[in-house]
Amino acid sequence: MHEVSIVAQLMRDIERIALENNLAEVSKVKVMLGKMRQIIPESFEFAFSTLKANTIAHRAVLELSYEEIEILCEDCGFSEMVTDSCFFCSQCQSPRIKIFKGRDIVLMSLEGELNGD
Repeated sequence: MHEVSIVAQLMRDIERIALENNLAEVSKVKVMLGKMRQIIPESFEFAFSTLKANTIAHRAVLELSYEEIEILCEDCGFSEMVTDSCFFCSQCQSPRIKIFKGRDIVLMSLEGELNGD
């Protein structure tokens, strides 16, 4: 379950960003998951709900969005979104493709209360 290690790093990032921005508490965390990462949303949400305890984000709500997989053909230059695991160019049938979207995990934003508010 690689979701736990990913969320553990996410929590370290949340703590650091909250400290840098003088947040007393984080109330919402928005994360974008690339579909190539094969993250199981329920496992990610469970890891988040477990690991947020005793952190600045202990009451935070997690909002997930997803980045589709997009490929670029290295032979004909055609780019397209793919929805299955068949990675070849639909225009020229070449298997020489580059995946350029859908691999990332991005902490999109945090919402929270400033210290002193």
